Amino acid sequence: PTSHKEWNKAGESLMELQNQWRTIGFAPKKENTKIYDRFRSACDRFFELKHAFYADVKDDMERNLSLKEALCEAAELIQNSEEWKETTDKLLELQAEWKKSGTVARKYADVVWKRFRAACDKFFERKREFYAGVKSEMEHNLAIKNELCEQAEALSVSEDWKHATDE
Repeated sequence: PTSHKEWNKAGESLMELQNQWRTIGFAPKKENTKIYDRFRSACDRFFELKHAFYADVKDDMERNLSLKEALCEAAELIQNSEEWKETTDKLLELQAEWKKSGTVARKYADVVWKRFRAACDKFFERKREFYAGVKSEMEHNLAIKNELCEQAEALSVSEDWKHATDE
C-alpha cells in the first residue's frame, strides 16, 4: 500500500483474516506452532510496514511544517515593504512554493495557513490602498492640467493676447 486509504483497506483485510483464524480450531499438534508462527510473522510484518509508512508520513509532515513556517517568516519579513513590484513578485513566488510544499498535520494546518495568509493579505491590502491614493492623485492632477490647457487655449485665441503680441 502507498496511501492512507490503501493501508486502511489492507488493515481491514488483515483483521478479517485474523478473525477467521480465531474461529478455526487447532491444527495437528506437530504443525500447530509452526503454522501459528508463520501467520503471526506475516501479521507482524504487515504492522511493521504500516508503522514505517506512517513514520515516513509523519516525517514528511514535520518537514512540510518547517518549510511552511519558513515561508511564513519570509512573508512576514516583507509584508511592510513599499517596493510594490518586487515584493508582489516575491510573495507570488512564496505562494507558489506554499502550494508545492505538501500537507501538514491537521492540528497545525489552519494555524500556519492563517499566519501565511495574514502576511500576504497585509501587504496586498497596503498595496491596494497605496495605488488607490495614487489613482486619486493622478485624477486630481489630470483635472488641474485640463484646466491649465483650457486657460492656455483661451489665451491663444484671445483678441487681447493677439493685440499684445503684435506690438
